[in-house]
Amino acid sequence: MFSAIIAGAIFYVGIIFLSAASVPIGFANWNEYISCLDEIDGLASLPAFHAARELLGEFGLIILIITLACAVLTSVICNYFATSRLMFALAKDDCLPKRFSVLNAENIPSNAVTFVMIVSLTVPFIGQTLLNWLTDVTTVGAIIAYGYVSFGAYHTARVKRDKKYMISGAVGTFFSLTLAILMLAPNLLAEEFFSRESYFILILLSICGVLCFRIIFKGDKGRRFGKSVIIWIIMLFIILLSSLMWMRQSVAQDFNVMLENISSYFTEEIDNYGLKPHVMHRIREENYLREQLDEVRSGIFLHSVVQVSLIVFTLIVMFNIYSIIRKRERDVEEAHIRAEESVRAKNKFLSNMSHDIKTPIKAIIGYAGLALREETSPEEMKNFLTKIESSSENLLATINDVLEMSLMESGQIKLNEEPADLLKILSEVRDIFAEQMAEKNINFTVEFSNVIHPYVRCDKHRLHRMLLNLASNAYKFTPHDGKVEIILKELHSRINGVGNYELHIKDSGIGMSEDFAKKIFDPFEREQNSQITEMQGTGLGMAITKTIVDLMHGNIYVETKENVGTEFIVNVQFAIESEPPKPEPHLEFVAAMNDETLMK
Repeated sequence: MFSAIIAGAIFYVGIIFLSAASVPIGFANWNEYISCLDEIDGLASLPAFHAARELLGEFGLIILIITLACAVLTSVICNYFATSRLMFALAKDDCLPKRFSVLNAENIPSNAVTFVMIVSLTVPFIGQTLLNWLTDVTTVGAIIAYGYVSFGAYHTARVKRDKKYMISGAVGTFFSLTLAILMLAPNLLAEEFFSRESYFILILLSICGVLCFRIIFKGDKGRRFGKSVIIWIIMLFIILLSSLMWMRQSVAQDFNVMLENISSYFTEEIDNYGLKPHVMHRIREENYLREQLDEVRSGIFLHSVVQVSLIVFTLIVMFNIYSIIRKRERDVEEAHIRAEESVRAKNKFLSNMSHDIKTPIKAIIGYAGLALREETSPEEMKNFLTKIESSSENLLATINDVLEMSLMESGQIKLNEEPADLLKILSEVRDIFAEQMAEKNINFTVEFSNVIHPYVRCDKHRLHRMLLNLASNAYKFTPHDGKVEIILKELHSRINGVGNYELHIKDSGIGMSEDFAKKIFDPFEREQNSQITEMQGTGLGMAITKTIVDLMHGNIYVETKENVGTEFIVNVQFAIESEPPKPEPHLEFVAAMNDETLMK
């Protein structure tokens, strides 16, 4: 592709230099030759062909013809390929009939190619002049399409922070905009680039494009189109600017005809009176009339520009108002959808959690009844009370999760930042789960040797809760003889006095499906499979964890694969403390001090 582009560029640049390489006899310079092309007949009227024969003889003429034939053939093939693939893509997106999306054995959209060939073959029979007009319009359309795609690439790259594609997209947009202005607005950067017929065809094709889009938009069941106001403004600008240029060119041609008629009339009148003015007098008179007509034409053009600018400004404001209305309607609709999803999620949560609530309540009632029997021994009584206590703790944990999630959703929870020791918090979590992990023969390790600044300022209770949730999740879903790792790393920080920490909680458990992993942090969500439904849980642990991470202005990610394992990655930043936090007073010591005070 790169070689083809370079070869094409060299060919077209070579044609330009070849055209200027030779001037026919009788012309002083290149400018005089070009200005008289309409009055020249034969091969001399084609500068490139004339130069090829003058420089290389008949052999050069044959080479030029063969080269031009190759260029035309390449253009036709590329046009068929690009247009048919565009129709294929539109048909796949249900914007065109499905027959255009059918591929043959060679993976070619043959129906689309055939359609493009039939349409294109009819154009040459219309006439060479119309073909030139269509070529002008197609060139403008290609430039606008390239500019729109370049701007789309720039916008996407800016969102993804990809500087390379941001630069290429910006450059493509700039050159496309420059070429579009150069072609559509004569006398701004160029003189009379298009004929008035070309502008008129551009207007008709733009209107046809709007009508075609209307048909596609009406049949758009997936609501994919009509979300951007920019494309409407661009289309409207093209139609109005083309209309303005068409009117300007038409007025210019009418003025030239009028000037010729006036000049002929006065020439005949003067001849009738037997007067023969000097040639210079006629030239001065004709130049004066042209200057006056140019001023009138420029005035009309200026007034038209002001008129079109006011119309465009008004329509832009109207489109902006329309977009605001659409945004409000979309926000209301999204809020309604979110409310419905929230209701469905909560209903689903209550349905899933009914077993988790009923089970401990039934256990408490059952063991309490057994404990109240007269024949119950002290050993049995102790066993029943222990089970009642365990069931009560499970029920209390479920209720606490629901209450805490409700407080978090209402925004009533704020962080209480204080000096904390990260290594101590991790050690506490390790000690809590060490025995449980050993019972399931899980290889449980906690690693924090890479931490340089362990003393930070944070809400240590919330951080402790987040670690407990993640460790409990890993323990719960890791089978016997599995592996659970908790690793705390300190990364490079760009801000002085702030530590950048990354926490990894990795297990070799049952993992999650790809669909559920996308909503793991949504409240009340639990994956529905035989391995999960047997385990207790409210589906709020990960939602609470995500909320805590968000309150700490951090990020949390999940990487998982079914029957392989899951890894949660948390990235947070804390202010570094230079000294270790002061130890909390021991409760028994405080109680003893209070007892002594009371005795005194």
